[in-house]
Amino acid sequence: MSTVMERNKWMLKDELSEALVRFSEGKLSNEYAREIANITLQNVDFNNSALAHKGVNWFAKDLLRKIVI
Repeated sequence: MSTVMERNKWMLKDELSEALVRFSEGKLSNEYAREIANITLQNVDFNNSALAHKGVNWFAKDLLRKIVI
């Protein structure tokens, strides 16, 4: 994996974990949100993903609907 792609994934993890905390209205800790972001982004297909079209905030809200907090 290229350095640019690794940097982009790292930034996306940060952005996703921050959105998870924000949209959970404090129900998720920073650490738990980071863990969710790490696991989730390992399974995201970056070549064919709604994430590219709808954005991180949509993705975070969709994840929160699917997990129990």
